[in-house]
Amino acid sequence: MRYIVVVFALLSLGILPLAAQDDDIELETFESADKYFTFEYPADWFVNEQAGAVLLTTSDELMDSILENLEVPVPDDDDMILTWLIMPHDFLSLLGIGIESESLDDLTLDFLNFMNTETANNINEPEIIIITSETDEDITYEIGQLTFASSGDRESMVLTYRINEEITSFVIAAAAPASLTQHQTTIYKMLISAEYTGTVDDLIASLSE
Repeated sequence: MRYIVVVFALLSLGILPLAAQDDDIELETFESADKYFTFEYPADWFVNEQAGAVLLTTSDELMDSILENLEVPVPDDDDMILTWLIMPHDFLSLLGIGIESESLDDLTLDFLNFMNTETANNINEPEIIIITSETDEDITYEIGQLTFASSGDRESMVLTYRINEEITSFVIAAAAPASLTQHQTTIYKMLISAEYTGTVDDLIASLSE
């Protein structure tokens, strides 16, 4: 993994309607090189895919800095860095991360611990965020979420979303203190838009490249 990833943020538990916020954001669709993984993201964000991960930033300068220096700088006030991983459940089990019996909040904490918490401070309790569909209030989505402070005065968050019965998505974000909240609803929309149309074998092959 080329990115030194920092992990990210917690909100209060509740049912959150998406339609009320971020309605005016123009979205584009990301498609992975193998065509299997897609999700929607703001059209003015910057995307780079490599080493089994997708990196997104809110500025071109921030993306260039990460790719050139291979480290995560402290974002400016309005900037955010987001790293997206998708993993098959069999792979998570090999890493010692239980999947079948765990709720999303426990899974989110386990993933943070696996990623290394040496630079994490003030780790909050993980929670489950319930998102209602913009088009049908009877449809809901669950996202595991956990916030903490990290080195370099960053506010960080990790979110977990099950794409299907065999694959789970992990999103890790870092921003300047108090800046993540302005991006929360956008990140939720991105997560629940994610689809993976390949097989588990396809995903394992992409992670091995």
